[in-house]
Amino acid sequence: MKFRTNQIVHKQYRHGDAVTIEFEIETANGNPTNTYVVKDAKGNFSECPAHLLGEKNFEKKALLA
Repeated sequence: MKFRTNQIVHKQYRHGDAVTIEFEIETANGNPTNTYVVKDAKGNFSECPAHLLGEKNFEKKALLA
């Protein structure tokens, strides 16, 4: 799946935090790496592989005992 610059997506781990796609990381010869630089709500940047990003927020559901 390809994401666009400035697209808001959710990480599929660590509580599904919303992040903004900044850009896709490319190799020196211009080939995509399928890894993106993302920015969280606090303004922190990090790298995240595309397979760990999604358009839907997966919330934890409480299990009834």
